[in-house]
Amino acid sequence: MSRLFASCLRIAGLSVMAMGMTIIGSSSSASAHVYHFSRPGVRDTGTLPPGDTLEFTGGSVDGVNVTVHCTTLDVSGIVPTSGLTITLSPPTVAGCTDNLGGTVAVMTNRTHGNWKLKVDSSGSTMTVRIPEGGMVFTDSLAHGCVITTHSGSLVGSYNDLDEASFTNAGPVGVGPRGCDVAGTTVLSANVAFSEAESVAG
Repeated sequence: MSRLFASCLRIAGLSVMAMGMTIIGSSSSASAHVYHFSRPGVRDTGTLPPGDTLEFTGGSVDGVNVTVHCTTLDVSGIVPTSGLTITLSPPTVAGCTDNLGGTVAVMTNRTHGNWKLKVDSSGSTMTVRIPEGGMVFTDSLAHGCVITTHSGSLVGSYNDLDEASFTNAGPVGVGPRGCDVAGTTVLSANVAFSEAESVAG
């Protein structure tokens, strides 16, 4: 995911919206800020901007380098009442093809834990945590091959408004069944959020 989640930082007394959550920063000095979400209970949805794709790269299947592009990403979560960690619903990833012309199905789940999104205390970095087994890939050109991700973290930067940037985020290890896989997977995407706004505090 290249741009994923967004926020806005200024000096003291600022409020910013990221993933439908306003992040409030206030302090008596310019060097110390405490940020928190100001709209608990709001659900926000993130999608790819028009024309953008989600890209998985970095691994090979049975000796062939494979890159996967997906045209649809839908991810959402509820703004928490405290803290800077959001529990996400397993995202929808669809419209996927590989560089060899195959059709790729990506199934997501939370069987072994929740997907999480965390903003750092400065409001400038976003981390998405994938649970163990959270993504399962199958490819129409690799019959009988099932690739499942291990747990991992995707770290991106905010654009301080309504998007975040994830470029070659990861890597995330994978466990194959029915095929040989070498390397780890990295992810790039741009994600814009429906409820983003900036409010001066």
